[in-house]
Amino acid sequence: MKASLAFILTLALGSSVSAAWDLNDVSYLMPLPTHVGGDNLMGIHTPGRGGPLLNPAFLGTIPPLTPVMNEGDIAASLRVIAVRVDPCFPLPTPQSCQKQIRLVWQPIEPGFRGRVQSVDAALHSFYVLEDQEFSSLLKDLETWKKIHQLQTAGLPLQIHPAWAQQADKSPALLAFNDIVKKYAGPANISRVTVMVVRGGGDMYDFSGGNGG
Repeated sequence: MKASLAFILTLALGSSVSAAWDLNDVSYLMPLPTHVGGDNLMGIHTPGRGGPLLNPAFLGTIPPLTPVMNEGDIAASLRVIAVRVDPCFPLPTPQSCQKQIRLVWQPIEPGFRGRVQSVDAALHSFYVLEDQEFSSLLKDLETWKKIHQLQTAGLPLQIHPAWAQQADKSPALLAFNDIVKKYAGPANISRVTVMVVRGGGDMYDFSGGNGG
């Protein structure tokens, strides 16, 4: 919490834009698409920094995320459903921390009456940024926010206002994805944590790996 607050204050004081940075400038929650397939959410094959955002071979090194989907189904349906900008992830120590951009992945599937829903299992991938890279990321986000005339000050964390109306068809989402792809990929991935669902959907296992 202290790190997040410090980050927000740093952005607010150092930004050239007039709008304040807030919760939705640190955590970006994605919209679920109307249909599975042909959507504009990022998947594991989406090209990022140095290659795909997430190595598809990684899925073969972990247990299936859900017992009702095989590895191919999971690979095809995984989407980035949240992005986190972290100025101080406590590694190797809380006093000497890493700047990161992090992606949260979940499989999506048709649900009740065909409405898309996410499966209650997840991957969490971590991408380490050097100081200069992190500063560049913040500037890109400031510019993106200014171009799309976004006002996020004081809003609760929610599906991001930039794409709340147009969902995955939003031009703002496509532009945001381009920023993520610039800073995240196999060139700087450091780890992936995993949450798999078991039983009747009420049992969970947790693990992790280097994501390479």
